[in-house]
Amino acid sequence: MSAAPNDTRPPRRRFERIRPELRTVRMVAWRELLIFRRNPQRLLVTLVQPLAFLLILGTGLQAAALAVGGIDYRTYIYPGVVGMAVLMPAFFAAGSVVYDREFGFLREMLAAPVDRWAIVLGKCIGGATVAALHGAVVVAAAGLVDVPYTAKIVFGLLGLAWLLGFLLVALGLVLAARARQFQSYMSLVNLVALPMLLASGALFPLSGLPNWLGVLTRLDPLAYIVDPMRRLVFPALDFSEPIAQEVWLVPSEVRVTWGDWIVPLSLELGIVTMLALAAIFGAARRFERDQ
Repeated sequence: MSAAPNDTRPPRRRFERIRPELRTVRMVAWRELLIFRRNPQRLLVTLVQPLAFLLILGTGLQAAALAVGGIDYRTYIYPGVVGMAVLMPAFFAAGSVVYDREFGFLREMLAAPVDRWAIVLGKCIGGATVAALHGAVVVAAAGLVDVPYTAKIVFGLLGLAWLLGFLLVALGLVLAARARQFQSYMSLVNLVALPMLLASGALFPLSGLPNWLGVLTRLDPLAYIVDPMRRLVFPALDFSEPIAQEVWLVPSEVRVTWGDWIVPLSLELGIVTMLALAAIFGAARRFERDQ
């Protein structure tokens, strides 16, 4: 006997309705980790640049008697170098979508009966985890530049590295959704990544900048991650005596400000999170058109 037209069976629970999407998120994220495990040499290749900045450039400028805030230059740029270590791995993780499109795997994923946001979210979670593993190597090197190992610093930096990776993978997917070849995608990444790094204040103080550079810095999403990293590291350092004769800064003078107002930590993290969600939405919409 067929069911009555006015079937009064209770609707499925909300969790059951999104279960396929959650399964997709988990599978796509796990695939990113499997790709990383099968290509571990990528970890070494992508860490050469940030470690060179920290140990070679930082040491060279320190030898030139450059000090910021009463600490040596290597210690000052250390939070920014953690972010630098995440930058390219995150963009590479997003770029794998271009290879998936070329080999037809992306078409198979888009043909699955799941929402596009689940695919994009899984890609962001997996790519952010891989990128944070690169940042973890720099976190482990904190002692080389006199940054103490405390639970707050280590786990705080790892969490911020993951959040930064999540944002960058989402932004990378927006670029990758429009690129048809990996070379084109990397051209776009190179156009975006270096200015983003330099404008973030990762390598220099944010106070006393020219107006045009100050505006550019405050529009750079990377600045709102580097600043919380400094807020974790700097309170654990000794600013009691400058190590050189230059004018030196107190920790509050290297924070992101809007005019004379210091941007609170919660707002910085909120900006990064909202940008990441907006990028996920934009990438998902773009992949819907590719179906």
